[in-house]
Amino acid sequence: MQIISNETSPQEQLFFIKKIIRKIKGQRIKSLQKKQVPLLAIIERMSLNYL
Repeated sequence: MQIISNETSPQEQLFFIKKIIRKIKGQRIKSLQKKQVPLLAIIERMSLNYL
């Protein structure tokens, strides 16, 4: 997993954050059956704050 550094350009940061959100959405769909929604919803809200 890549870490966003100060040298990362805004475009790269945005791409990285969108990648994370896509990953979270994919996990959320899988975990809906497992009832693990609250944690993922919190992570997703935190991620959306960066956009």
